[in-house]
Amino acid sequence: MTMAPPSQLAETSSKVEVRFGTTQPQRRATVFFRIILAIPQFFVLYFVGIGVFFVAIVGWFAALFTGRLPESIAKFLLGYVRWVARVYAYAYLMVDTYPPFSLDPDPTYPVDVVVTTGRLNRAAVFFRFMLVIPAQILSALIAIGMEVFGLITWIVTLVNGKMPDAFFGATAAVLRFQARTNAYHLMLTSYYPSNLLGDRDTLGTKFESPVSGTFDTPPTAPTPYGGYGQTPAWGAAPQGAYANLPLPPPVGSFPPPPMPGAVVPPSPPTGSYPPPPPLPPVVPPSEGLAGIPDSFGVPNDMPTDASTQAPATLPPPPPPGVVPTPPSFGALPPPPPGALPPPPPGAYGAIPFGSPAFGWPLVLSKGARALAVVFIVIGAIGFVAYFVAIPTVLGVTSIQQTIARDATQNAYDTLGSATDTFKSQTQACNVQPSASSLKCFEQADIDWANAIQAYGTALSMITYPSSAQGQAGAAQAAASQAADLMTKLGNAPDGSAYSAISQDPNFRPSLDYVDATYNALIQALGG
Repeated sequence: MTMAPPSQLAETSSKVEVRFGTTQPQRRATVFFRIILAIPQFFVLYFVGIGVFFVAIVGWFAALFTGRLPESIAKFLLGYVRWVARVYAYAYLMVDTYPPFSLDPDPTYPVDVVVTTGRLNRAAVFFRFMLVIPAQILSALIAIGMEVFGLITWIVTLVNGKMPDAFFGATAAVLRFQARTNAYHLMLTSYYPSNLLGDRDTLGTKFESPVSGTFDTPPTAPTPYGGYGQTPAWGAAPQGAYANLPLPPPVGSFPPPPMPGAVVPPSPPTGSYPPPPPLPPVVPPSEGLAGIPDSFGVPNDMPTDASTQAPATLPPPPPPGVVPTPPSFGALPPPPPGALPPPPPGAYGAIPFGSPAFGWPLVLSKGARALAVVFIVIGAIGFVAYFVAIPTVLGVTSIQQTIARDATQNAYDTLGSATDTFKSQTQACNVQPSASSLKCFEQADIDWANAIQAYGTALSMITYPSSAQGQAGAAQAAASQAADLMTKLGNAPDGSAYSAISQDPNFRPSLDYVDATYNALIQALGG
């Protein structure tokens, strides 16, 4: 794989073309273990991708200052795009042949990627990372949709031993769009990723075919422009029936010089018309036409000059029941064994020789095109769910947690103020005479019981998220139990009953449990 010298490099780049062929039978054993078999490829590609990251940065600066990617960088990046396309085509059951661990093109492998690099717009290079964002979003959408159908595709392929045509075409559309997105991101081409739902002919009509896949087309003839020739893409050679066809001469080029010894006809004088072509020989009349005048009124059986005639012989009539085969003029030679077939005549339109459509046009059947649209819809739903709905729900939950946490802290702070007041009251009751101290303690207990009950009521009025419902219920129950104990203590009939209630083994733990349930509730609310 070589590249033309700088004087013959392409002035403009080409679209990224990906060859998939058509769906073929596969071994069920490899289909069953496909993900496991593809692990070494993904493992190696991970480290190759690290190198691609740094090489792409160098290529970005080079393209920004020189207007094109250097040859070595372009070949490396194109090889990476080719390798990724092959691995994903193998992982998604499009081919049964194990992909090679190589960046170079392999004519024997069913999947290949070609592109013609050319001059780049420096402004587009500078903003390339921003310009590629819409294509990357669409590429992610269709990838999500394709992965949702991954299990179905695997089961159907495992049972049938062959990937269904609709799944094959839709997967080819996704992988080709991803390859075009990666190539545009890596500045291998100036063409923005397009034609997700298959290619069109030169008249803009969608290709229609009952079979999905890529077919061979004639290559584009080189067109010099400004000293830069349109060189063929790396690794791309005419395929199938077009392999032996000569390329037309470049636009504006001179005819090749005559071979030695060849007779060159003299050129007509300037301003003169070329001589008219010789008249065709007159065919003699056949039997049954004698005596019938022609369009000029001359009978067909009149004698004519023998020098202007040629003996005419009619072919013998075909045997009864046999339909004669019309002769074919300019028919293409049959494709070599193993080559992909050219587009069926009249199946989905024709691409004229020398058209800008270089490489392998992607043709999708109606089922494949519909499935590709389903990929987009499912991917959009997944995208909205992942990037919009889920963050929105999480955001609402976070706001709800914050509000509940603040309200819980305010209620507990109010209880804390009442607790400080209770401590001050009990200290004042200790200095009073014993006859009136009991009533002082009971009044302080009633006031604090009311504060604890108010704390529990405040908790019951707060809306808690589902993740903190259990802790909130435990805090409310602890507050209610503590308020009942303090109310019972404040209503003691005498000092002996007061002492018995305050010295109960469950009295102090019940009061401490109010603080413990509060701390657990705050932690559940993210505090």
